Amino acid sequence: MKKILWVGILAGLFLLPAWAGANEGGWVDLNSRVVSLYRSGSYEQALPIAQGALTLAESTYGTDHPYFATSLNNLAALYQAAGRFQEAEQLHRRALAIDLNLFGEGDPRVAVDRNNLQQLRQPTLPPTGAEPEQSKPSQPQDYPEWDFGKKDQKPENGESKRFKFLGFEAEGSVRSGYRGDHLRWNKAGDKGGQNPNILSELTWDHLKSFTAGGYALFTRKSLIALRGSAEYGWIFAGDNQDSDYLGNNRTFEFSRSNNNSDSGHLLDVDAGIGYPWAPEGLSYEFRLIPLVGYSYHEQALTITDGFQTIPRTGSFAGLDSRYRAEWRGPWVGFDLDFKPYEKILFYGGFEYHRSSYLANARWNLRTDFSQPKSFRHTTIGWGIVGFVGMTYRLSDKWFIDGNAKFQSWTTSPGIDRIFFSDGTTTEDRLNEVRWDSYTVSLGARHLF
Repeated sequence: MKKILWVGILAGLFLLPAWAGANEGGWVDLNSRVVSLYRSGSYEQALPIAQGALTLAESTYGTDHPYFATSLNNLAALYQAAGRFQEAEQLHRRALAIDLNLFGEGDPRVAVDRNNLQQLRQPTLPPTGAEPEQSKPSQPQDYPEWDFGKKDQKPENGESKRFKFLGFEAEGSVRSGYRGDHLRWNKAGDKGGQNPNILSELTWDHLKSFTAGGYALFTRKSLIALRGSAEYGWIFAGDNQDSDYLGNNRTFEFSRSNNNSDSGHLLDVDAGIGYPWAPEGLSYEFRLIPLVGYSYHEQALTITDGFQTIPRTGSFAGLDSRYRAEWRGPWVGFDLDFKPYEKILFYGGFEYHRSSYLANARWNLRTDFSQPKSFRHTTIGWGIVGFVGMTYRLSDKWFIDGNAKFQSWTTSPGIDRIFFSDGTTTEDRLNEVRWDSYTVSLGARHLF
């Protein structure tokens, strides 16, 4: 029996109406328990739950709805397993009449209904001298997707047919949204980390950007999962502060400029491979995918519209400096999905990253520095990435997809190498780099 597709919408960002899936969720939960108990052979335990699901379907949706037909078939399957063939046949006939009226003769659900009746009335012939073999009980059905009277073809369990290549199922999404970032670094006055221990500190704060991106997931059940994602951000606002100190621990600040950082870009790309694990026998759908992968992250930042705060001499012209940082390396983590209702799915994930850090800078007003490469930062770092989301099903293969992501990165001490205009270089200690980011986005997901 095919698994019902995973669906959902972003938790915490959108307030769904109270009616969304409330009664439907109760019937889906009951029906899922019936299917799970049947699969485990617990027919007697499943019977009263199946009767309750039939009653709830009738009172909630009426007697001309696919959920009611599904409950009829499932209760009939339990009667058949108990040898109550006459009662099972009556229920199968009612389900067939409902599906014929709703979907027409060509629909696969009608074919399943007719097959159920055929299995019930035509037991297989036993070997000579053996006792007659009872017909095999029909299998309980997962609920079909209610399609408001559309007569497009659907497979036997009401689930959309998925495109498959070499056994893989594919899904993808595109999203756009808002992103906020903060990056800062500081360096010492020499390679030993002294004179003073913090000589210069640069901070980019309140960076705001529009983002666009997406992801693709290829899974082969109980074998392998392949995931890739990318996000690009266009910075449209931000602040920069550049401070220099004579004393240790940020004392005796002798220079500070407060500048704009309202252009540049951000980029996140990652790919991973893992194992999709989905436990059987639950009354809801759940999937966990442990993953390993590799990622690349980039911040291309600017410093313009200079304003000298210490000493307070005000605006100065010509400032157009650049700082471009790259984080790249392996990661481990997991993705998970939880589907409490037919149309709604919650998902999330966590990743731990190790990375190498490389940044190049152009300080355009420092005539003693080389241009365009004025200095370079190298070190190693680590970070965590977490995300949560929900999707809401619009049709068989299309969903609204909402997502929130948070990142926090830091580095160990490294090297600040300065390139002078006369061709010489020097090295100081890079104390640390810190980068934090969050993204909120909305988009569409498609099942292929």
